[in-house]
Amino acid sequence: MHKVLAIETSCDETSVSIVSNSGDTYKIHSNIVASQIEDHSKWGGVVPELAARKHLELLPFVLEQALEESKISIEEIDVIASTVTPGLVGCLRVGSITARSLCTLYSKPFLGIHHLEGHLSSILFSKNYPKPPFLTLLVSGGHTELIKVGERREMQRLGRSYDDAAGEAFDKVGRLLGLGYPDWPLCYGTFLPLNHMNLRVFLEWFHRLDAFLVGLLILSKFILSIIWRKDLPNWLPKTYSLLVFLVIVQGSIGALTVINLLNSYSVTAHLLTAFLLLITTITINQNLENSNVNKSLTWWKILLFFPLILTLVQSFIGVRLSSTWSTHLCLSFNKQCLILDTHKLFAIPISISILCILAISIYKQNLFLNNWRYLCSLFFLLISQIVLGILSLKTNLSEPVFVIGHQLNASLLIAILTSLIFRNPYLNKKNNQPFNSLLVGLNS
Repeated sequence: MHKVLAIETSCDETSVSIVSNSGDTYKIHSNIVASQIEDHSKWGGVVPELAARKHLELLPFVLEQALEESKISIEEIDVIASTVTPGLVGCLRVGSITARSLCTLYSKPFLGIHHLEGHLSSILFSKNYPKPPFLTLLVSGGHTELIKVGERREMQRLGRSYDDAAGEAFDKVGRLLGLGYPDWPLCYGTFLPLNHMNLRVFLEWFHRLDAFLVGLLILSKFILSIIWRKDLPNWLPKTYSLLVFLVIVQGSIGALTVINLLNSYSVTAHLLTAFLLLITTITINQNLENSNVNKSLTWWKILLFFPLILTLVQSFIGVRLSSTWSTHLCLSFNKQCLILDTHKLFAIPISISILCILAISIYKQNLFLNNWRYLCSLFFLLISQIVLGILSLKTNLSEPVFVIGHQLNASLLIAILTSLIFRNPYLNKKNNQPFNSLLVGLNS
């Protein structure tokens, strides 16, 4: 059995591993990695000089921990290896000089490792690794290559990216779009990421804070409805239990969107759950306010139901629109796109149905007088929704102010329509009843 102490310092991670092999069996005894993400994130990428200094600082501790975890002393090591190429020159020197110094101290042979060969050889530690010959697509931070491994494990490069590798392109595009390093603001892992704060980071941070507060509020209401159930309607605790369930579902889907890097279907499901929360919350508020009033108009509710459904469907299409790369390409090259055309098409029946509601309410004077706040809000939200939609498309969905404003407007439209459906249209606000303002936690 041959035991190898391997040092890797080619970029921004300090790593020491102790491995061994016996015939065709390979084993990892320890693998310690110290990341430098926090040190480089403020600069939007890896700073070579800073990375080399951190390697120098971290390597002794990582080395000690690797030996301790493996329960193998350095005297038992047969070979000491280190990455020698390719990589950041200063970083490679730290690892190489450390390995060579240890070889001199303990009279061990030194083995210089090619970075990409190390990537390819890592599959040997899997249980059922492929037997050569085989073809490998190698995608690392600075390399995207197609490599053939022959029967004797000789390696032949068949092709590679002409300019930037996938990882480099990802970092550069991220900087242009204002995203955080290494990829999304989701990676910062701090309560208040002030050092990375920009508009996109703030929106992500606020989204998480809003989700937490809404969940806490709904859980508190559910607990209080259980405690005071004797004095409340029988349906209220059951409805709040549904809200708690929806919060759990939304949190689970939210975690799934992070794991899948904002997959379009996961984001759409996340929005659907948010709208269900919104509609259920408003329904509870309106039913509590109108519990003593029985008079209602069925035709009025049906009339309001149409633009509500249409707005929900358009919102789901809008999420698919903003989270699909093909749509961004359609906008950039001014080509036809089915999702985009469908989204724009829905604006016509929504506008017509809302304008019909306004016209009918004005004709039925009592309807307008008793609901004028909601109806006027509906009209202005419709106008602003159209304007924000046009601005979002004109800027190729690249301006978060317009895109977020458009989504927020859609949420408010849904809130107003839901309120009008579930409130009594003849409820007179002059009868010393306070106006029920909508307190809605928007988590979409």
